[in-house]
Amino acid sequence: SKIYFKNGDFIIVCANTAFKVYSGVLAKHSGVISSLLSLPQSESKGKEGHDRIDGCPYTEFYGDNPIDMESFLKAVYDGLYVPNSTIPNMYLGLLSTLVLSTKYFNHHLQQQCIIQIAHDFPADLGSWDKHENDCRIPSGKYIPQYYIPHPAFVIPYLQKSDFLRIYPPAAYYDLSRYTPSQILQG
Repeated sequence: SKIYFKNGDFIIVCANTAFKVYSGVLAKHSGVISSLLSLPQSESKGKEGHDRIDGCPYTEFYGDNPIDMESFLKAVYDGLYVPNSTIPNMYLGLLSTLVLSTKYFNHHLQQQCIIQIAHDFPADLGSWDKHENDCRIPSGKYIPQYYIPHPAFVIPYLQKSDFLRIYPPAAYYDLSRYTPSQILQG
Protein backbone atom coordinates (compact mmCIF):
# COMPACT_ATOMS: atom_id res chain seq x y z
CA SER A 1 0.00 0.00 0.00
CA LYS A 2 0.99 3.66 -0.17
CA ILE A 3 0.92 3.86 3.63
CA TYR A 4 3.95 1.77 4.52
CA PHE A 5 6.49 3.56 6.70
CA LYS A 6 9.88 1.84 6.70
CA ASN A 7 10.37 2.50 10.40
CA GLY A 8 6.73 1.92 11.38
CA ASP A 9 6.15 -0.36 14.34
CA PHE A 10 2.72 -1.88 13.67
CA ILE A 11 1.00 -3.38 10.66
CA ILE A 12 -2.68 -3.26 9.81
CA VAL A 13 -3.86 -5.87 7.32
CA CYS A 14 -7.08 -5.34 5.37
CA ALA A 15 -8.03 -7.91 2.74
CA ASN A 16 -4.43 -8.84 1.88
CA THR A 17 -3.22 -5.21 1.92
CA ALA A 18 -0.68 -4.25 4.58
CA PHE A 19 -0.24 -0.79 6.08
CA LYS A 20 2.91 -0.28 8.15
CA VAL A 21 2.17 2.54 10.56
CA TYR A 22 3.24 4.19 13.80
CA SER A 23 1.25 2.76 16.67
CA GLY A 24 1.62 5.87 18.85
CA VAL A 25 0.11 8.14 16.19
CA LEU A 26 -2.82 5.79 15.64
CA ALA A 27 -3.38 5.37 19.38
CA LYS A 28 -3.54 9.14 19.75
CA HIS A 29 -6.14 9.48 16.99
CA SER A 30 -8.36 6.46 17.64
CA GLY A 31 -9.85 5.25 20.88
CA VAL A 32 -10.57 1.83 19.41
CA ILE A 33 -7.09 1.35 18.00
CA SER A 34 -5.57 2.67 21.23
CA SER A 35 -7.47 -0.01 23.16
CA LEU A 36 -6.40 -2.65 20.66
CA LEU A 37 -2.74 -1.67 20.98
CA SER A 38 -2.90 -1.74 24.78
CA LEU A 39 -3.81 -5.44 24.77
CA PRO A 40 -0.92 -7.74 25.58
CA GLN A 41 0.71 -9.18 22.50
CA SER A 42 0.11 -12.89 22.05
CA GLU A 43 3.06 -15.22 22.00
CA SER A 44 1.18 -17.56 19.69
CA LYS A 45 2.04 -17.77 16.05
CA GLY A 46 -0.14 -16.09 13.46
CA LYS A 47 -0.75 -17.06 9.85
CA GLU A 48 1.70 -19.57 8.41
CA GLY A 49 3.58 -19.80 11.72
CA HIS A 50 4.57 -16.12 11.82
CA ASP A 51 3.63 -13.73 14.59
CA ARG A 52 5.08 -10.71 12.80
CA ILE A 53 5.15 -9.15 9.36
CA ASP A 54 8.28 -7.24 8.37
CA GLY A 55 9.42 -7.48 12.00
CA CYS A 56 6.27 -5.84 13.39
CA PRO A 57 3.21 -7.14 15.20
CA TYR A 58 0.12 -7.05 13.06
CA THR A 59 -3.64 -7.18 13.32
CA GLU A 60 -6.10 -8.07 10.62
CA PHE A 61 -8.99 -5.63 10.34
CA TYR A 62 -11.75 -7.83 9.00
CA GLY A 63 -14.56 -6.15 7.12
CA ASP A 64 -12.64 -2.97 6.31
CA ASN A 65 -12.00 -2.11 2.69
CA PRO A 66 -8.31 -1.39 1.97
CA ILE A 67 -9.25 1.73 -0.04
CA ASP A 68 -11.27 3.05 2.89
CA MET A 69 -8.43 2.26 5.30
CA GLU A 70 -5.89 4.02 3.10
CA SER A 71 -8.09 7.14 2.98
CA PHE A 72 -8.54 7.04 6.76
CA LEU A 73 -4.81 6.59 7.41
CA LYS A 74 -3.92 9.39 4.97
CA ALA A 75 -6.30 11.67 6.87
CA VAL A 76 -4.74 10.66 10.20
CA TYR A 77 -1.17 11.26 9.00
CA ASP A 78 -1.60 14.09 6.48
CA GLY A 79 -4.89 15.75 7.44
CA LEU A 80 -8.24 15.45 5.73
CA TYR A 81 -8.30 16.22 2.04
CA VAL A 82 -11.52 17.98 1.10
CA PRO A 83 -11.96 17.72 -2.65
CA ASN A 84 -12.89 20.66 -4.82
CA SER A 85 -14.29 18.18 -7.29
CA THR A 86 -17.47 16.16 -7.07
CA ILE A 87 -16.03 13.34 -9.15
CA PRO A 88 -16.89 10.21 -7.14
CA ASN A 89 -13.29 8.99 -6.84
CA MET A 90 -12.24 12.37 -5.46
CA TYR A 91 -15.06 12.43 -2.91
CA LEU A 92 -14.53 8.79 -1.97
CA GLY A 93 -11.66 9.63 0.38
CA LEU A 94 -13.87 11.97 2.39
CA LEU A 95 -16.68 9.42 2.64
CA SER A 96 -14.29 6.57 3.47
CA THR A 97 -12.75 8.69 6.19
CA LEU A 98 -16.20 9.43 7.59
CA VAL A 99 -17.04 5.73 7.83
CA LEU A 100 -13.79 4.66 9.50
CA SER A 101 -13.44 7.73 11.73
CA THR A 102 -16.90 6.88 13.04
CA LYS A 103 -16.05 3.20 13.47
CA TYR A 104 -12.70 3.86 15.17
CA PHE A 105 -13.80 6.88 17.25
CA ASN A 106 -11.72 9.61 15.69
CA HIS A 107 -14.10 12.45 16.52
CA HIS A 108 -11.93 15.21 15.02
CA LEU A 109 -11.85 13.63 11.54
CA GLN A 110 -15.48 12.65 11.84
CA GLN A 111 -16.46 16.27 12.55
CA GLN A 112 -14.41 17.54 9.61
CA CYS A 113 -16.19 15.09 7.29
CA ILE A 114 -19.61 16.02 8.67
CA ILE A 115 -18.93 19.72 8.19
CA GLN A 116 -18.08 19.16 4.53
CA ILE A 117 -21.06 16.90 3.89
CA ALA A 118 -23.36 19.36 5.66
CA HIS A 119 -21.99 22.05 3.35
CA ASP A 120 -22.71 19.89 0.30
CA PHE A 121 -26.13 18.76 1.56
CA PRO A 122 -27.47 21.53 3.83
CA ALA A 123 -30.19 20.56 6.28
CA ASP A 124 -32.22 23.78 6.20
CA LEU A 125 -34.09 25.29 3.26
CA GLY A 126 -32.36 28.69 3.34
CA SER A 127 -28.90 27.10 3.16
CA TRP A 128 -30.08 24.72 0.44
CA ASP A 129 -31.41 27.62 -1.66
CA LYS A 130 -28.09 29.47 -1.27
CA HIS A 131 -26.21 26.32 -2.22
CA GLU A 132 -28.43 25.88 -5.29
CA ASN A 133 -27.66 29.45 -6.38
CA ASP A 134 -23.95 28.72 -5.97
CA CYS A 135 -24.40 25.86 -8.48
CA ARG A 136 -25.33 28.22 -11.28
CA ILE A 137 -22.90 29.44 -13.90
CA PRO A 138 -22.96 33.14 -14.90
CA SER A 139 -25.53 32.47 -17.63
CA GLY A 140 -27.90 31.21 -14.90
CA LYS A 141 -27.80 27.54 -15.94
CA TYR A 142 -28.01 25.16 -13.00
CA ILE A 143 -25.18 22.57 -13.13
CA PRO A 144 -25.02 20.81 -9.75
CA GLN A 145 -22.90 17.93 -11.05
CA TYR A 146 -19.89 20.27 -10.94
CA TYR A 147 -20.52 21.41 -7.38
CA ILE A 148 -22.42 18.74 -5.45
CA PRO A 149 -21.53 15.04 -5.30
CA HIS A 150 -24.18 12.73 -6.72
CA PRO A 151 -26.50 11.80 -3.84
CA ALA A 152 -26.70 8.16 -4.97
CA PHE A 153 -22.96 7.97 -4.34
CA VAL A 154 -23.09 9.71 -0.93
CA ILE A 155 -26.18 8.08 0.63
CA PRO A 156 -24.67 4.57 1.12
CA TYR A 157 -21.70 6.04 3.01
CA LEU A 158 -24.02 8.09 5.18
CA GLN A 159 -25.91 4.87 5.94
CA LYS A 160 -22.68 3.03 6.89
CA SER A 161 -21.68 5.75 9.32
CA ASP A 162 -25.23 6.23 10.70
CA PHE A 163 -25.40 9.86 9.59
CA LEU A 164 -28.19 9.37 7.09
CA ARG A 165 -30.62 10.03 9.93
CA ILE A 166 -29.16 13.56 10.18
CA TYR A 167 -28.93 14.48 6.49
CA PRO A 168 -31.71 12.57 4.71
CA PRO A 169 -33.82 15.53 3.63
CA ALA A 170 -31.11 17.14 1.53
CA ALA A 171 -29.63 13.94 0.09
CA TYR A 172 -32.99 12.38 -0.70
CA TYR A 173 -34.44 15.63 -1.99
CA ASP A 174 -31.50 16.04 -4.32
CA LEU A 175 -31.81 12.42 -5.45
CA SER A 176 -35.54 12.85 -6.13
CA ARG A 177 -34.78 15.45 -8.80
CA TYR A 178 -32.78 13.02 -10.93
CA THR A 179 -34.33 10.93 -13.69
CA PRO A 180 -33.92 7.15 -13.39
CA SER A 181 -31.25 7.16 -16.11
CA GLN A 182 -29.33 9.93 -14.31
CA ILE A 183 -29.46 7.93 -11.06
CA LEU A 184 -28.05 4.86 -12.81
CA GLN A 185 -25.28 6.91 -14.41
CA GLY A 186 -24.19 8.15 -10.96
